[in-house]
Amino acid sequence: QLVLNMVRKKMHFSHNDARILDDLRSAGSGKGKVGKQTFLEGLVTSLPTLGAGQSAFNVHFEWDSDMGIPGAFYIENFKQVEFFLVSLTLEDIPNHGSIHFLCNSWVYNSKKYKSGRIFFANKTYLPSEKPGPLVKYREEELKTLRGDGTGERKEHERIYDYDVYNDLGDPDSNARLARPVLGGSTTLPYPRRGRTGRKKSRKVTFVYLPRDESFGHLKSSDFLVYILKSASQNVIPQLQSALSLQFNQPEFNSFYDVRGLYDGGIKLPTNTLSQLSPIPLFKELFRTDGEQALKFPTPKVIQVEQSAWMTDEEFAREMTAGVNPHIIKRLQLITLPRCKLNLLLEFPPKSKLDSQLYGDNTSTITKQHLEPNFGGLTVEQHVKRGVAVEDPASPHGLRLLIKDYPYAADGLEIWAAIKSWVQEYVSFYYKSDAAVAQDAELQAFWKELVEVGHGDKKNEPWRGKMKTRQELIDSCTILIWTASALHAAVNFGQYPYGGYILNRPTLSRRFMP
Repeated sequence: QLVLNMVRKKMHFSHNDARILDDLRSAGSGKGKVGKQTFLEGLVTSLPTLGAGQSAFNVHFEWDSDMGIPGAFYIENFKQVEFFLVSLTLEDIPNHGSIHFLCNSWVYNSKKYKSGRIFFANKTYLPSEKPGPLVKYREEELKTLRGDGTGERKEHERIYDYDVYNDLGDPDSNARLARPVLGGSTTLPYPRRGRTGRKKSRKVTFVYLPRDESFGHLKSSDFLVYILKSASQNVIPQLQSALSLQFNQPEFNSFYDVRGLYDGGIKLPTNTLSQLSPIPLFKELFRTDGEQALKFPTPKVIQVEQSAWMTDEEFAREMTAGVNPHIIKRLQLITLPRCKLNLLLEFPPKSKLDSQLYGDNTSTITKQHLEPNFGGLTVEQHVKRGVAVEDPASPHGLRLLIKDYPYAADGLEIWAAIKSWVQEYVSFYYKSDAAVAQDAELQAFWKELVEVGHGDKKNEPWRGKMKTRQELIDSCTILIWTASALHAAVNFGQYPYGGYILNRPTLSRRFMP
């Protein structure tokens, strides 16, 4: 059975073909034998594992004892519109049972590819253990994903390549809009971006991203709902006015009106609107059970006392007790050559406001005011130390230096969970450090990551060599952490304070009194 995401339009798949490849017996060229071509058949209507927007089809392959165990399959799409292939499950294989192929990839018209799309069975191998007849197919697939570094990328391609940030400005329209290239130099080192092949300075509506990296249809709906939920806090008066809801004026009239966001939310005719569209976005937007997209949880800053946010004490606490520890870092203006970046490193700070109009612009806060509370450290030492230090006695190997910082504390819990999972996973497949060092694909990946992806720092002495299991565990943990929990753990608590827009207004409608 073949499972597809039917998110574009209704399609008839009788002309899409598939062929299985055997992973044990060679066809004489070093590659596995390819079975006979077959075609998708009728729609499966009673598959309990189907998700929203998915459809399943039957497909029958001819198999005999000379074929061996299927290790991969080809699929070709003869229709003009692409489809998202979720999985293929082969059942009733003699002496084996079923084989599952986890695909999760877009398949475009066959004319866009040099050969059929290939997918491998959901069975994990180290390169040294991969069945011989599948090795060349794997090498060809990796070559396709790497590309050759030429040409402009197209939507249907699956190429992952690197380039410097050489398209940040728009000098074609105005010389003042020229921007320096980030990456590729010692003065402005920077990680590489995904190569698109487009011209260096040109406005385009399409920026290449491998299609398989795009959000799925359900994820996109969730994402749009949360964007709307975030934005609507500041445009809600306009929404209410446009929809002829509670208020007749396009602004809040009182603090009570603002608190209505959290008490009642936006009143929408949900029953009527949800019936007008079957799109998951609108079903989520207008749901009446569980989390409602247009009703906001009460921010913590007003949960206990609705007027506490107005006091000087609370304002000072938010500024110094963990909203963002680095806000207290003092600054000195430094102009770097070419890029004109401003960095602030001086203490005490000096305002750039006109002293003729606003008076003395030197801060009255001095080191003497702060250092008695710094436990013997100077301001500079506090800035340098960060927010945590290594501590073998701590549960996660780190001890937070700011105790009242729940986002970092929660972050350590997530970090520990990620590292524990990665350690178990790596230890299952790699039984020794030698296995890591001898994994040709892993070593090629690390070489590319260091020398190309982060080429400006490839000779730094702190670079890992990827020769031990511990190096692999640490690197994978950092990669997973950076792509997931990092933002929430190091960022300040936006919603508990900023969710109440009077406490963190994004703009002022009138002049300050």
